Amino acid sequence: MGSLGQLSEQGLIWKGNQTRSADGLNQQIAPNRSTGFEALDRLLLCGGWPESGLVELLVPANGVGELSLLLPWLARTIQEEGRKVAFINAPLIPNIATLVAYGIAPQQVWLLRAQNQREVLWSQQQCLQEGHCCALFMWHDAKTSPATLRKLHHAAQRGRCLGISIRPTSVQQSATPAPYRLQLESVAGQAQVTALKRRGGWGGESVRLDLTAKPKLPPLPGNNVELRSLN
Repeated sequence: MGSLGQLSEQGLIWKGNQTRSADGLNQQIAPNRSTGFEALDRLLLCGGWPESGLVELLVPANGVGELSLLLPWLARTIQEEGRKVAFINAPLIPNIATLVAYGIAPQQVWLLRAQNQREVLWSQQQCLQEGHCCALFMWHDAKTSPATLRKLHHAAQRGRCLGISIRPTSVQQSATPAPYRLQLESVAGQAQVTALKRRGGWGGESVRLDLTAKPKLPPLPGNNVELRSLN
């Protein structure tokens, strides 16, 4: 029998800051960047949004705060890494003025339009794995299979990208390969986020957030951003 050091080098000893990959080997858990909401950081049990992989957001309708929930994290990540955020076949056009107010320049935003489902999935996979984007917003209906989502999750891990899969609340009982599945809804004028699935703990816990209050963000380096349309 080998020494503890040899077993550790072979990935046969699990440590608290590791997770188990699909091939059975231990992998280091990448440090997370705060969501910008302390209550949400605690809900996720990991101090922030994961650096990569798939996160599901279940919503009753489009436009209930999906982008606002990610904006503080998105602003910090783009400013520190200089990468892009992409939206593929977004049902609603993101408010560019809001993005600029958070320090996200228009040229750091990609709005992509695919013609059919096959092209949509191909575009999603490329954006996730190529490394140009720190985040990709995607919309998947109830017919999207776990196998498809698993491919996207692995693509996001390869590209060190956070894939945000926005889905209807009707899928909350279905299986998902995403480590995080959150339900987002409006309750009494606030955003209620319920953790249906999360890494390292049971689901079912909820928090309420004021998405209208802009968190304190680091200043955008350089000159003022010129607002221009995205074509």
